[in-house]
Amino acid sequence: MTINTDADVIRVIQENPRLLLRALTDNAELLAEVRRVVLTDELLAMPGQLAEVVKTQNEMLKTQNEMQKTLNGVLKTQNEMQKTLNGVLKTQDEMQKTLNGVLKTQDEMQKTLNEVLKEQANVRRDIGALHRMFRQQHDDFSNFRGNFAISAARRNDADIALLFSKAHGFNRLDMRDFTRRDLSDFLTRHYAKVDALHLRERAWRTFPRGDIIARVTERMGDSPGFYLAVEASYTGDLEDVQRATDHAKILRCAGDLDAYAVVAGVRMNDAIEGSLYEDVESFISARDENAAFWFPLDPKKLDPDELY
Repeated sequence: MTINTDADVIRVIQENPRLLLRALTDNAELLAEVRRVVLTDELLAMPGQLAEVVKTQNEMLKTQNEMQKTLNGVLKTQNEMQKTLNGVLKTQDEMQKTLNGVLKTQDEMQKTLNEVLKEQANVRRDIGALHRMFRQQHDDFSNFRGNFAISAARRNDADIALLFSKAHGFNRLDMRDFTRRDLSDFLTRHYAKVDALHLRERAWRTFPRGDIIARVTERMGDSPGFYLAVEASYTGDLEDVQRATDHAKILRCAGDLDAYAVVAGVRMNDAIEGSLYEDVESFISARDENAAFWFPLDPKKLDPDELY
């Protein structure tokens, strides 16, 4: 087949297209030339661009997979945190329930405490009332015992005087009790001598109020006699001894008569045993101005039948 013109070439290709494909396959330069004629630059660039797109897509898929893994990890962590949070909330609820129970118990305890305090206040009030009543009864009984001691001592004043009268050889006694006025006048008459004794200041106040201050003489006799300074107390103590000896010292300071200090009582305090004599002869012979003679009172005299 003779091919002289382009028209002959075109005709041949049209009649047998495979010849063109074979020529393009065998001739790379021809194939490239045909491509430049047939394809645009954009189409020629598309394979490379497509490869880049595929590469980019693959990288994006890889990144997406990594992000998915990270997200899965985050979700897993979030789930674990949620479980932990649920546990914390459950524990918090239990703690709240426990706290509510504690608060309820505390309220009940407070109510109980308030009731106890209220009852305690009532008990204190009752105890206070009982204490005041007991104190009043104690004071009343103390006054009663004190009055009993004074009354009993006065009923026994002749017996007390008789003990000392024997030492003076008296047979029949005459006993004169001094009044407060008498004793006050005595202090006035002998003020300088009494002041020189340097007694307790309270002796000036107790002397005119002594339980028994008397002068004992022999009836129808000419002896000047002696003084008695008696302090009476249910339980004799140091104050009774001091008052009796103070009063005897004041009486003795006149210089004319003996004066004997006597404490009369039902019982004596242990602290004063060394300051009291129970034997009248020993007491008189000792001439101890700071000691007193003990005269016991009969406690049976407290019986009402004996008092009236």
